[in-house]
Amino acid sequence: DQRTEIEKLKKQLQKAYEDIAKIHDLYNEQHKKNEILIRQQNSQFINQQECIKAIIKIANAKRESLFNDIESLIRDNNKFSIESLITYTSREWFNKRNQVAIKFIETLVHNNQDNTLSQEKIFKTAVAIDTIYGARHGKYVSEIQLVALAIKYSIARSKMIINIDNHITSSGSYYRFQKWLEELSENEESLPEGLLFLTFDNEQRGQKNYLIEDLI
Repeated sequence: DQRTEIEKLKKQLQKAYEDIAKIHDLYNEQHKKNEILIRQQNSQFINQQECIKAIIKIANAKRESLFNDIESLIRDNNKFSIESLITYTSREWFNKRNQVAIKFIETLVHNNQDNTLSQEKIFKTAVAIDTIYGARHGKYVSEIQLVALAIKYSIARSKMIINIDNHITSSGSYYRFQKWLEELSENEESLPEGLLFLTFDNEQRGQKNYLIEDLI
């Protein structure tokens, strides 16, 4: 009868709706898969651009604090004293510096096979941060580079080498170097009375100081 036909048509329509819904779900699922494939194909460029944007955003947020840290180092003349240079450690220097810059460089140089940084790598990381500080502020003079410069000068005795080195590192000018030596000599303890002999081994590799007292 008519009622039976209507119920039959309703069931057919319901099944058709369900089939359409399944097809729609399959279409959406496939569409999402296609979007994932497209993103994967372009991921290298997209991720790089996003990383660059994130780094620039962080750098802009930390520029002022980094600059303030550098200026505090410029005002700290005590860092060039013999006592400070003898007790200098890269890790202690890290703890007083801008931690965002420190962690960024540490993460870049981190070796996946080792959870800790070696002493050599810690020092090289300190030099990298030190170089960034020198690039950020033209008046910054690094105690690390100044000591390295003193070693170079003791070998070459060249004013030109100092000035050239200052353009590459933050070691300071020849005038700054001479001023530092004068400051060290002013604080140097006087030798006890006696005769000081400077001797070298046969290969000129090591200097030994012998103080012979009561000869004068």
